[in-house]
Parts: sequence; C-alpha cells; structure tokens
Amino acid sequence: MKNHSMFFYIMSLFVILVGYSCDEEDKNELIVNSSTEDLAFTSVLQPVYSLDIGKAEEDALFLEWNELSFGLESAIVKHKVLGSVNEDFSTIDYESGGLNDPELTLQVKDLYNLAGIMGLDNDPKTTDANGNPNNTGTVYFRVETYVGNYTAVNVVKAKSSVVSLNLEIVEVAACPEMLLSEWGFVGPFNDWDITTPVIYSMLTTGNENVFKGALSIDDGGFKITVLDGSWSKTYAYGGTEGSLMENVAFEPVIPSSAGHYVVTADLSSLTYSMEEAELIGLVGPSTVNQWDGPDYKLIPDGCQAGVHIGRNIPLTSGTVYFRVNDDWTVSYSLGDKEGTIIPNPGIGSTGIPVAEDGNYDVIVDLNTMSYELIKL
Repeated sequence: MKNHSMFFYIMSLFVILVGYSCDEEDKNELIVNSSTEDLAFTSVLQPVYSLDIGKAEEDALFLEWNELSFGLESAIVKHKVLGSVNEDFSTIDYESGGLNDPELTLQVKDLYNLAGIMGLDNDPKTTDANGNPNNTGTVYFRVETYVGNYTAVNVVKAKSSVVSLNLEIVEVAACPEMLLSEWGFVGPFNDWDITTPVIYSMLTTGNENVFKGALSIDDGGFKITVLDGSWSKTYAYGGTEGSLMENVAFEPVIPSSAGHYVVTADLSSLTYSMEEAELIGLVGPSTVNQWDGPDYKLIPDGCQAGVHIGRNIPLTSGTVYFRVNDDWTVSYSLGDKEGTIIPNPGIGSTGIPVAEDGNYDVIVDLNTMSYELIKL
C-alpha cells in the first residue's frame, strides 16, 4: 500500500513539472537531436552580383535551402537568413524575419546596403587604400533553421555553412552637382512673394540654363522668376503646353492642377516640363513653418534615383522630420544613430537633430536610408 502511495506521489509530481515546463516553454526550448542531414543552401549562386542602384527595387538574389525536421513530425520549423560583411559573422549586417518557407529573395537595395557598410560606392573617382576601384567586395550569408522561439536559451537550432557572394557596384559617370540657382517659383501659393526665396528655389542641373525645382501647388498656376524681389527677369506661359515667354510681368501664369511636381525649365529653348512626384520635405520645430507646412521640399537628384537634395535651407536648433507630399502617410525619423533614418516611425519617434541655428544643405538617400545635414 505504501509503495502504491509513493508511485502516485511521484506521478503527481511529474505532472506538475510537465505543466511548469509548458508554462516556461517560451523561455527555454528543449533541445532534441536534430537530423543528421546538414543544413545547406541549394540555390545556384552567380560568380558576381552586379548592382545598379537605379534598379534598387529589382530582385537580385534568390536563396533556397533544404528543410530539416529535427526528428519532430509535428514541429513548426522556421528559418532566418543572416548576412555579414565579415566572414566570421562578428557583425550581423542583414537579418531576415522568421521565414516559414526555405527560400528568400533579396532585392538590389538589400545587397547595396551591405556594400555601403563595406564602404563601396558607385563613384568612379573613389578608390580603396591601395588605389583600386572602390566598387567591389564580398559579403557572406548563412541560414539558421529552428523550432520554437529563436531567442530562447535552449532553442532547437541548426546553422548552415557560410556562402560568399562577390558584389560589384555599377559605377556611374559623375553626377553634376545640383547647386542653388537664382531662379524659383512664385504664385498664389506664396502670395506672389519673391522676398523669401529658399522654399521655392530651383537648382542647377549641370546643363546650361536648365533648372529644376520641386513644387507643391493648388489650382492657380505659377511663374518662374529671379528670386531677388525685383521682378527683373520672369518667365510666364508661352501659349502652348510646355512653352515659356520671357519677361512677362503679369499674365499669363503657367497653368497647373493641384499636385506635387518636379518642374524642369530650359530657359534657352523657352520650354518647361512638369512631372508628378513624391516630394520629400522637411517639417518640424526647426523649420520656419514648423508643423503647419508647407514643408521645405527637396529636389530629386537628376542621375541618382532615391537621392533628394535641398540647398541653403534655414533651420534653427531643434529637430526636423522628413515626410512625403506634406503628409504623414510616408515619413522618416531618426534611425538608430545620427545620419540614419527609419520609415513610418509613428507617434513618439525621435526627430532628426539640428545642432545649431544656420543654413544647411540637406541630402536624403532612400537607397541607404541615410541623411546629411551640412551646415554652411
């Protein structure tokens, strides 16, 4: 009888311990013997991956690997791909989320970001320490297959061997620097005021007498003029779409429907073009208009897709944010360190710091999710 009592006591204790183990499952996964099969990439890799930043959204790399069951028929197996610029993975420079399927496609911008971490670029003028072109390098990937909570202390996990990828960034001819010009926009949107020019300024393009600007506008049209308060040189609508007339002080305005545009004007050929665009602007306590807008619009670079430039923008000490088309639907705040940005951060995010009052050149690069504030 005593032996039976002891047996039931032990069994009860076992049930209690099992229940406790289940409660603690998220903290400490049990380790079981995995399959003797090695985890490995099975996709065919190219000798070199050529990266053109103008094709940032295109697929660049397809990774596939074999599946492991860990000897557990009903286990939910997941996967995570890690990338590094170091063969020993002393830094993790790319990390996928948890993947249900044993495959992953990376875009050009994903590999380009890794290249940027290595200090590679598409500028033919830059070189490495030995004077060689600074556009090639090697990155490394591995995959980890696991059961349960990836961050658990005793997670069931298998790691693949490391594969290396040779990257080559397509170099581009040096882009002409876009500089502040004397030209800009005037119209009902700024009460025809040409004494505060910066927010409506146009930049040079590298082509003589060709200028480019970013303009958010309601119905009502605009003109192109020298922003010195004098009305000494002005261009108005030439009577047909895309044409300009010189030195017309009043009507007719260049017609436009409400929207956000990149406007390019060739003052030699007396022509203009307007292209609808997603315009990145500065908003926040450090800007003149603070939260009310209109934002200080940056101008898309003519030969580097994803790069947006503003010149001589007055800012005060404090913070700014970047957002698209005067709206918070798409916006950017400070990333994990100065010089980086994150998209759509939400309420309570950290603004981009402006150290002191002054005029700044502002550059935003959506390819590398980075920014520069250059005090003049």
